[in-house]
Amino acid sequence: MDDLLQQIRIILEEYEERITIRHLFYRLAGKGIIEKTETAYKGLCTHLSKWRKSRDIPYSAFVDSSRWHYGATTYSDEDEALEACVESYRKNLWQSQDVYVEIWSEKDAMASLLTPLAGEWGIKTFVCKGFASISSLFSAAGDFQRQQSRNKTPHILYIGDHDPSGVAMDSSMAKAWKNFGITPPVFKRVAVLPEHIEQFNLATRPVKSGDTRAKGWIGGCVEVDTLTPAQIRGLLEQEIIDLVDPYQWEQAKLIEQAEVDTLKSLAIHHAESKRETLE
Repeated sequence: MDDLLQQIRIILEEYEERITIRHLFYRLAGKGIIEKTETAYKGLCTHLSKWRKSRDIPYSAFVDSSRWHYGATTYSDEDEALEACVESYRKNLWQSQDVYVEIWSEKDAMASLLTPLAGEWGIKTFVCKGFASISSLFSAAGDFQRQQSRNKTPHILYIGDHDPSGVAMDSSMAKAWKNFGITPPVFKRVAVLPEHIEQFNLATRPVKSGDTRAKGWIGGCVEVDTLTPAQIRGLLEQEIIDLVDPYQWEQAKLIEQAEVDTLKSLAIHHAESKRETLE
């Protein structure tokens, strides 16, 4: 148990953001530290509960992305609202680009890892949770059509498992979009690719015996969770950089800073006017 705790701490140190327990489980299984079984996963949850209560692992290390709050954002007054506007303002830097980009993930466990990177670039992240539903694909098709009407080419940067079912998701989505009668987005599987197994020395597992798509599959299988945060970030960020027009991007950032400065001036002017009125 001491060795397991130490290995968990080493993995957690790789992350700046919180991760899911399921993601940690896949990392441990990929390293051969624990077995990749539901029994082992439940045991890990039990140990993590104990170690967090004893403060051996901080409570803040993990996130449960399947649960969230609903509700409106409210402010105590207009000053607070203006301040929030200044802090949160982000210009759509993709407005001057010829492409529209989204990151798609097969697994919900990857959301906490992908969201910071997507946020830095101002793009959306979509979690398929296995094979995406027809409803979600139809909704995405509407978004892609709107971007195409603005003369932009939609791109999906996809990360998922390297196994028969994981690879089949590509063609499944393409078939659905074809049935909707739209021009499908440019779909690129960023990870896991066969060459990543050797490049990153990834641990493989045999094809699942119950996978009906396993016929003709050659080689082992790899969960995307086996990749480290740095590996995933590096692969995705390079794809994003390759799609960006750097000159237009830098020009948009200069405009964004000017707009932020304007909002700050408005907030300061309002606060000063309010203070003079009260005096």
